[in-house]
Amino acid sequence: MSCEKNTDRLFLNYWEKIFGRIYNTNNNKKLFNNLVPDGYNIINNNLFIIENKKEYKDKINAKKQLIKYYNIVIEKDEYNFNEIYLIFGYGDNENNFNYEIFIINNEGNLIKINKTLENIKE
Repeated sequence: MSCEKNTDRLFLNYWEKIFGRIYNTNNNKKLFNNLVPDGYNIINNNLFIIENKKEYKDKINAKKQLIKYYNIVIEKDEYNFNEIYLIFGYGDNENNFNYEIFIINNEGNLIKINKTLENIKE
């Protein structure tokens, strides 16, 4: 049986391989109010916000959710993150699992970046 939970598990495992720990999945009301992204982590003063979907076709919905989380963090104006990475994970098995990383540029546009989590970690 495949579902979005498989995507969550695949990304948690992938994240742990790269960073040596899993990302947070609990509700952080201080950071995101009452919204709960699929995952988030703060590493080297960079915020990573993760939204997982079973299929790539759900990308538009995932991007809307990521932008919503981003706006909540920015509006609070109490954090001074170096960068906020918005990550869309998709796929429900090891063969089709993948992810895309976005940032919001100075003009407020969502931009896909050509980096991997391994590149960002370095």
